[in-house]
Amino acid sequence: FQPKWSLKLALQPNRQMALAYSTYREGQYVQEQLSLNFHRLGLGLAHHLPLGRMTSPWSLNLGLEPYYAYLDQALENKLDRRESYSSAYGLQLRLGQEWRRRNLILSLGIETDFNFNNLYRGDARIPSDFDRTSYRSWSAYLGMRYSLF
Repeated sequence: FQPKWSLKLALQPNRQMALAYSTYREGQYVQEQLSLNFHRLGLGLAHHLPLGRMTSPWSLNLGLEPYYAYLDQALENKLDRRESYSSAYGLQLRLGQEWRRRNLILSLGIETDFNFNNLYRGDARIPSDFDRTSYRSWSAYLGMRYSLF
């Protein structure tokens, strides 16, 4: 909405997180897997700071995107565990560079993503206070967009 600011609406219809872990159960060492599938909606704000002279095509990109992720599926060892897990809300932070040529913008950088709430609701055997399930990730991104302004 200004040369130094941009607004982003992000929709991810299928965002899957998986956790593989080992534990002791009934005296045996077993491998288990938890798979959570979300539909995620976020609204982000980015600030673009010119690098060097004002006529330079390069800029630094700082982004912030709060999101809500609706839990669609929760499988633990192929068993449906949707009643034990909840939807997520969190934040994505982004740091990168952009190269602009007229209205075409190429971007690259790193981002981190984390949720604020405990994804595990608890069940009859294990209360939610005993199992804190949260999501943290680091990733690199590469993007291209077209600016109307």
